[in-house]
Amino acid sequence: MENFNGFLSLLWASIELLLLINVLIFAEKNRINKIGIVLIGLLFSYQFTESMICAFGFSSSFTILIGYIIISYLPPVGLLLVMEYFKLTKKYNFIMFMPFIVINIYYIFTYQSFSLINCTPFIAGYKNELSNIYGFFYYAEIAVILFILKDNYFKIPVEKKKEFYFLAIGFYIFILPFFVIFPFIQDFRSYFESILCKFAITLAVPLSFFLLIHKEKNGKNS
Repeated sequence: MENFNGFLSLLWASIELLLLINVLIFAEKNRINKIGIVLIGLLFSYQFTESMICAFGFSSSFTILIGYIIISYLPPVGLLLVMEYFKLTKKYNFIMFMPFIVINIYYIFTYQSFSLINCTPFIAGYKNELSNIYGFFYYAEIAVILFILKDNYFKIPVEKKKEFYFLAIGFYIFILPFFVIFPFIQDFRSYFESILCKFAITLAVPLSFFLLIHKEKNGKNS
Protein backbone atom coordinates (compact mmCIF):
# COMPACT_ATOMS: atom_id res chain seq x y z
CA MET A 1 0.00 0.00 0.00
CA GLU A 2 2.26 2.75 -1.32
CA ASN A 3 1.86 6.04 0.59
CA PHE A 4 -1.36 4.66 2.11
CA ASN A 5 -3.19 5.13 -1.20
CA GLY A 6 -6.69 3.68 -0.98
CA PHE A 7 -6.58 3.67 2.83
CA LEU A 8 -9.98 5.33 3.27
CA SER A 9 -11.60 3.04 0.71
CA LEU A 10 -10.30 0.01 2.59
CA LEU A 11 -11.47 1.41 5.92
CA TRP A 12 -14.93 2.29 4.56
CA ALA A 13 -15.20 -1.13 2.89
CA SER A 14 -14.46 -2.80 6.24
CA ILE A 15 -17.12 -0.76 8.02
CA GLU A 16 -19.70 -1.35 5.30
CA LEU A 17 -18.94 -5.07 5.30
CA LEU A 18 -19.66 -5.17 9.05
CA LEU A 19 -22.91 -3.25 8.48
CA LEU A 20 -23.85 -5.64 5.67
CA ILE A 21 -23.22 -8.72 7.80
CA ASN A 22 -25.19 -7.16 10.65
CA VAL A 23 -28.31 -6.46 8.57
CA LEU A 24 -28.08 -9.81 6.81
CA ILE A 25 -28.24 -11.52 10.19
CA PHE A 26 -30.58 -9.31 12.19
CA ALA A 27 -32.85 -7.36 9.79
CA GLU A 28 -36.24 -8.73 8.84
CA LYS A 29 -36.12 -10.10 5.29
CA ASN A 30 -39.05 -8.17 3.81
CA ARG A 31 -38.98 -6.64 0.33
CA ILE A 32 -38.00 -3.14 1.43
CA ASN A 33 -35.20 -4.43 3.63
CA LYS A 34 -33.89 -6.67 0.86
CA ILE A 35 -33.56 -3.62 -1.41
CA GLY A 36 -31.77 -1.75 1.38
CA ILE A 37 -29.40 -4.68 1.90
CA VAL A 38 -28.57 -4.61 -1.81
CA LEU A 39 -27.84 -0.89 -1.49
CA ILE A 40 -25.35 -1.42 1.34
CA GLY A 41 -23.87 -4.29 -0.67
CA LEU A 42 -23.28 -1.94 -3.61
CA LEU A 43 -21.54 0.60 -1.37
CA PHE A 44 -19.29 -2.07 0.12
CA SER A 45 -18.50 -3.58 -3.28
CA TYR A 46 -17.46 -0.23 -4.75
CA GLN A 47 -15.21 0.66 -1.81
CA PHE A 48 -13.64 -2.79 -1.93
CA THR A 49 -13.02 -2.43 -5.67
CA GLU A 50 -11.48 1.02 -5.24
CA SER A 51 -9.23 -0.30 -2.47
CA MET A 52 -8.07 -3.04 -4.85
CA ILE A 53 -7.32 -0.38 -7.48
CA CYS A 54 -5.47 2.07 -5.25
CA ALA A 55 -4.11 0.05 -2.34
CA PHE A 56 -3.19 -3.19 -4.07
CA GLY A 57 -2.40 -2.10 -7.60
CA PHE A 58 -5.24 -3.78 -9.54
CA SER A 59 -5.67 -0.67 -11.67
CA SER A 60 -6.50 -2.19 -15.05
CA SER A 61 -9.25 -0.73 -17.22
CA PHE A 62 -11.38 -3.80 -16.50
CA THR A 63 -11.17 -3.31 -12.72
CA ILE A 64 -12.17 0.33 -13.09
CA LEU A 65 -15.09 -0.78 -15.28
CA ILE A 66 -16.28 -3.11 -12.51
CA GLY A 67 -16.27 -0.20 -10.06
CA TYR A 68 -18.28 1.97 -12.44
CA ILE A 69 -20.84 -0.76 -13.10
CA ILE A 70 -21.28 -1.45 -9.38
CA ILE A 71 -21.83 2.13 -8.32
CA SER A 72 -23.97 3.05 -11.33
CA TYR A 73 -26.86 1.18 -9.72
CA LEU A 74 -26.74 3.19 -6.48
CA PRO A 75 -29.31 5.82 -7.68
CA PRO A 76 -31.88 3.40 -9.20
CA VAL A 77 -31.68 1.00 -6.24
CA GLY A 78 -32.00 3.92 -3.82
CA LEU A 79 -34.93 5.27 -5.80
CA LEU A 80 -36.58 1.86 -5.83
CA LEU A 81 -36.14 1.67 -2.05
CA VAL A 82 -37.90 4.97 -1.32
CA MET A 83 -40.62 4.27 -3.89
CA GLU A 84 -41.31 0.89 -2.28
CA TYR A 85 -41.32 2.47 1.16
CA PHE A 86 -43.91 5.07 0.15
CA LYS A 87 -45.83 2.58 -2.01
CA LEU A 88 -45.13 4.53 -5.18
CA THR A 89 -43.97 1.53 -7.17
CA LYS A 90 -45.47 1.12 -10.61
CA LYS A 91 -45.45 -1.54 -13.27
CA TYR A 92 -42.67 0.15 -15.25
CA ASN A 93 -40.18 0.83 -12.46
CA PHE A 94 -37.51 -0.97 -14.46
CA ILE A 95 -37.23 2.23 -16.53
CA MET A 96 -35.15 3.84 -13.77
CA PHE A 97 -32.49 1.19 -14.40
CA MET A 98 -32.48 1.49 -18.19
CA PRO A 99 -30.11 4.49 -18.62
CA PHE A 100 -27.43 2.76 -16.59
CA ILE A 101 -27.96 -0.61 -18.26
CA VAL A 102 -27.51 1.02 -21.68
CA ILE A 103 -24.45 3.03 -20.57
CA ASN A 104 -22.90 -0.03 -18.93
CA ILE A 105 -23.37 -2.11 -22.07
CA TYR A 106 -21.53 0.60 -23.99
CA TYR A 107 -18.81 0.67 -21.31
CA ILE A 108 -18.34 -3.11 -21.52
CA PHE A 109 -17.47 -2.81 -25.20
CA THR A 110 -15.23 0.24 -24.71
CA TYR A 111 -13.78 -0.52 -21.28
CA GLN A 112 -10.21 -0.02 -22.49
CA SER A 113 -10.95 3.72 -22.58
CA PHE A 114 -11.08 3.67 -18.76
CA SER A 115 -7.89 4.69 -17.02
CA LEU A 116 -6.72 5.66 -13.57
CA ILE A 117 -5.79 9.34 -13.27
CA ASN A 118 -4.72 9.48 -9.65
CA CYS A 119 -4.93 7.67 -6.33
CA THR A 120 -4.64 9.28 -2.91
CA PRO A 121 -5.25 7.91 0.58
CA PHE A 122 -8.75 9.39 0.37
CA ILE A 123 -10.10 9.42 -3.20
CA ALA A 124 -9.32 8.25 -6.72
CA GLY A 125 -9.80 9.82 -10.14
CA TYR A 126 -10.73 8.02 -13.34
CA LYS A 127 -10.98 8.88 -17.01
CA ASN A 128 -14.06 7.62 -18.83
CA GLU A 129 -16.27 8.42 -21.80
CA LEU A 130 -19.90 9.56 -21.50
CA SER A 131 -19.18 11.15 -18.12
CA ASN A 132 -21.65 13.99 -18.78
CA ILE A 133 -24.50 11.66 -19.76
CA TYR A 134 -23.66 9.28 -16.91
CA GLY A 135 -23.62 12.18 -14.44
CA PHE A 136 -26.91 13.63 -15.71
CA PHE A 137 -28.90 10.45 -15.03
CA TYR A 138 -27.00 9.86 -11.78
CA TYR A 139 -27.85 13.27 -10.32
CA ALA A 140 -31.38 13.26 -11.73
CA GLU A 141 -32.37 10.07 -9.93
CA ILE A 142 -30.71 11.21 -6.71
CA ALA A 143 -32.69 14.47 -6.94
CA VAL A 144 -35.90 12.45 -7.32
CA ILE A 145 -35.03 10.49 -4.16
CA LEU A 146 -34.61 13.70 -2.16
CA PHE A 147 -37.85 15.12 -3.57
CA ILE A 148 -39.84 11.99 -2.64
CA LEU A 149 -38.48 12.05 0.91
CA LYS A 150 -39.31 15.73 1.32
CA ASP A 151 -42.73 15.41 -0.30
CA ASN A 152 -43.77 12.57 2.01
CA TYR A 153 -42.46 13.99 5.27
CA PHE A 154 -45.89 14.97 6.63
CA LYS A 155 -47.55 11.76 5.42
CA ILE A 156 -45.58 9.45 7.71
CA PRO A 157 -47.60 7.96 10.63
CA VAL A 158 -46.25 8.79 14.07
CA GLU A 159 -45.25 5.19 14.73
CA LYS A 160 -43.10 5.20 11.56
CA LYS A 161 -41.34 8.52 12.19
CA LYS A 162 -38.23 7.02 13.77
CA GLU A 163 -37.42 4.69 10.91
CA PHE A 164 -38.29 7.42 8.38
CA TYR A 165 -35.81 9.78 10.03
CA PHE A 166 -33.03 7.21 9.66
CA LEU A 167 -33.89 6.79 5.97
CA ALA A 168 -34.20 10.51 5.22
CA ILE A 169 -31.19 11.60 7.25
CA GLY A 170 -29.09 8.95 5.53
CA PHE A 171 -29.85 10.25 2.04
CA TYR A 172 -29.71 13.94 2.91
CA ILE A 173 -26.42 13.93 4.86
CA PHE A 174 -24.98 11.76 2.11
CA ILE A 175 -25.95 14.08 -0.74
CA LEU A 176 -26.01 17.67 0.53
CA PRO A 177 -22.34 17.99 1.63
CA PHE A 178 -21.33 16.45 -1.68
CA PHE A 179 -23.13 19.18 -3.63
CA VAL A 180 -21.61 21.85 -1.39
CA ILE A 181 -17.99 20.86 -2.03
CA PHE A 182 -18.04 19.71 -5.65
CA PRO A 183 -17.76 23.25 -7.19
CA PHE A 184 -14.40 23.60 -5.43
CA ILE A 185 -12.89 20.37 -6.80
CA GLN A 186 -10.73 20.66 -9.89
CA ASP A 187 -11.57 18.13 -12.64
CA PHE A 188 -14.64 17.13 -10.64
CA ARG A 189 -15.98 14.72 -13.28
CA SER A 190 -12.98 12.45 -12.82
CA TYR A 191 -13.46 12.20 -9.06
CA PHE A 192 -17.19 12.37 -8.45
CA GLU A 193 -17.82 8.61 -8.09
CA SER A 194 -15.05 8.26 -5.54
CA ILE A 195 -16.04 11.40 -3.58
CA LEU A 196 -19.72 10.49 -3.64
CA CYS A 197 -19.01 7.03 -2.27
CA LYS A 198 -16.82 8.42 0.50
CA PHE A 199 -19.78 10.47 1.67
CA ALA A 200 -21.97 7.38 1.26
CA ILE A 201 -20.72 6.00 4.58
CA THR A 202 -23.15 8.56 6.05
CA LEU A 203 -25.89 6.77 4.12
CA ALA A 204 -24.80 3.24 4.99
CA VAL A 205 -24.85 3.75 8.77
CA PRO A 206 -28.35 5.32 9.13
CA LEU A 207 -29.68 2.94 6.47
CA SER A 208 -28.51 -0.04 8.50
CA PHE A 209 -30.44 1.30 11.52
CA PHE A 210 -33.49 1.77 9.30
CA LEU A 211 -33.27 -1.83 8.12
CA LEU A 212 -32.93 -3.16 11.65
CA ILE A 213 -36.08 -1.43 12.91
CA HIS A 214 -38.25 -1.59 9.79
CA LYS A 215 -40.85 -4.35 10.13
CA GLU A 216 -43.75 -5.44 7.99
CA LYS A 217 -46.97 -7.20 8.91
CA ASN A 218 -48.82 -9.55 6.56
CA GLY A 219 -46.59 -8.48 3.68
CA LYS A 220 -47.48 -4.79 4.08
CA ASN A 221 -45.81 -1.91 5.83
CA SER A 222 -46.76 -1.84 9.48
